[in-house]
Amino acid sequence: QVRARLVVHAPQGVQPGQPVWLGLELAHQPDWHTYWRQPGDSGLPTQLEWQLPAGVRAGEIVWPLPRKLKAGPLTNYGYDGTTLLVVPLQVDARASQRPQLDIRLHANWLVCRLECIPQEGNFALQLPTQVSQATHAAAFDTVLRQQAPIAPLSASAQFEGPHLSFTLNALPATMRDQHVQIFPEQADLLNSATEQHPLALQSWQDQRLRVRLPQSGQRTESPRSLNLLLTSGEGNTRVAARVQLSIDSPWPPAPAEATSGAPAAEAGWGFWLALLGAFGGGILLNLMPCV
Repeated sequence: QVRARLVVHAPQGVQPGQPVWLGLELAHQPDWHTYWRQPGDSGLPTQLEWQLPAGVRAGEIVWPLPRKLKAGPLTNYGYDGTTLLVVPLQVDARASQRPQLDIRLHANWLVCRLECIPQEGNFALQLPTQVSQATHAAAFDTVLRQQAPIAPLSASAQFEGPHLSFTLNALPATMRDQHVQIFPEQADLLNSATEQHPLALQSWQDQRLRVRLPQSGQRTESPRSLNLLLTSGEGNTRVAARVQLSIDSPWPPAPAEATSGAPAAEAGWGFWLALLGAFGGGILLNLMPCV
């Protein structure tokens, strides 16, 4: 379902103060997907555990821009096709004086179609410190360009009946008058999974984007602020903006599960049963004699 490999981008070699990046490339078979850091209605994000030499530190994952992926009644946030999870490295002067650095990674990911399969892999890379490594420059540049640091936008939001409403005044020019996809960075608060939701609405007026989003039927918290990722465009030309919402009115009661949460809850049980089945199948295979 997934072919994974560990790749590197170090155009100036491995030197203090110079950019060094590692990436876990995940190439998915058609119809299969893995997950963003906030997976949506179901799923789990990929986890990376590094074993690094002294003087080398790995930063947080730079997640590529996600897509909205349908899985039965669920909408998930994640990746299909080929994607690259990028991680920055910090290398001190002592480590850079070695001829090479031995990099090891243990990774776990959940790959799903309608069924889900937990998978893992061990990866090793011998990274020469005095040699430029730029074979995969285009893939790294795409992820890093879309994540270019931009000042997060701030906005105030209020509840109007069952949905949260806000207006954004300073989105990038490349996003104006385009359809915008919204990805909440906190789970189980807003139902922005489907643009066809009867309470979801966005409209442009005088270069301002007016948005309203229904709350999730699975909401258990009432935070005073929310973080959103907004994207528009397709493929390598996608652009993004981040929004910090301050909520100026109380959260209303969560909607009844019968109208908004029942399909997700039912499918959620299917997700965990799929995990249990995959685990049990692995044990059975280990116990069976070879023939």
